[in-house]
Amino acid sequence: MPAGAELTQGGQSISIINRDSMSTDTVSSMIAALQFQYKQGALTGGTLKIAVEEQAISNWVDEKGIHHYYVFVPNALPWENAYNEAKSFHYRGLTGYLATISSLDEHDFIFNSIAKEPGFLGGTRLVHMNGQKISDDSSIPNTHYSQDGDRGFLKKNPNQQDWKEGKQWYWADGPESGTIFYNTVTYDPKNGPVKGVYSNFTVGEPNYSYGTETVLQFAQSETKFWNDLPIQ
Repeated sequence: MPAGAELTQGGQSISIINRDSMSTDTVSSMIAALQFQYKQGALTGGTLKIAVEEQAISNWVDEKGIHHYYVFVPNALPWENAYNEAKSFHYRGLTGYLATISSLDEHDFIFNSIAKEPGFLGGTRLVHMNGQKISDDSSIPNTHYSQDGDRGFLKKNPNQQDWKEGKQWYWADGPESGTIFYNTVTYDPKNGPVKGVYSNFTVGEPNYSYGTETVLQFAQSETKFWNDLPIQ
C-alpha cells in the first residue's frame, strides 16, 4: 500500500482510506495494481465492487450482505444537534443517523477504519415527557440543556418540556431504534448487560457523573470503548 493509505478489513468488505492526501495518480495506480486471490477451499464466483469516494467513508458489509457506511464528523455539537445533523446527511439514497453498533465485528471495524477519536453514538437514556423513546425521529428538540455551563458542561434546563431521563440505555435511531442495550443507569456487570444484545462500555462506565450524563460516547480515552456523557 502507498504511504497515506490505511486499509481495514471487516465483514465482507475492505476499506482503504486516504489519510495523507494521496494524489489522483497515486490512487489510480493503487487501484490498477490491486490483486485479489481466493484462499484455499474458499468459494469462488460472486461480484467484486470497487467504489472511490471523495469523503472518508468506510463501508462494512455484515454477514447478511447488508452494507453499512460510516463517516466521522468532527463537529463539537450537543448530542441533540448531532442527531439532527446526522439526519440531514444523505448518501446513496440513504438517510444518515448517529451510528449504532450491534456486534464486536462492527465495533472493531468502525474504530479501526474511521473513528479513533471520541464522538457521539445514537445511544441515550433520554425519552419524551410521555415516556416514549426516540424512535428514529427525523429531528428532535435541542432543549434538554441551557447554554450557561458549569465545569465545562451544559446545565440542565429546568424550563424544558421535551425530555426526561429513562433508566435504560437504548438506540434512538437507525434500524436498531428502540433496542435496549443496557439495563441500568450506571455500571452493573451483572444486571446492566442485556442478554443477546451487544454493548461495550469502559469498565466503570456508565457512571452518571455529576448527575448529567444521558448520552453515549464512542472511543473514550483513545480506546474503542463506550462512555456516558452529558448531552452537551
